[in-house]
Amino acid sequence: MAGPRYLFSDEIITRVRREFGDDTDRVIAELDRMPDTRQRDRDRLPRAVLDLARRDVAAVVGLVEQALIDWRDLQTWVDDG
Repeated sequence: MAGPRYLFSDEIITRVRREFGDDTDRVIAELDRMPDTRQRDRDRLPRAVLDLARRDVAAVVGLVEQALIDWRDLQTWVDDG
């Protein structure tokens, strides 16, 4: 089994630790499933998920699933919100 990819910065990991406490590992694993958008701002997509999820692990899971279908939807939701 492959290890984590961590396509986002330590800033995102720090935020997840602060906002999700005991669920940090689960949330980081979910964020690590997202598409690679490093050619753009590598933290933009995980930041969008965290902003939209509002500290809800189930919301993170759903938002990551949506990002796997079309990550641009998340960016639109954040930009419009």
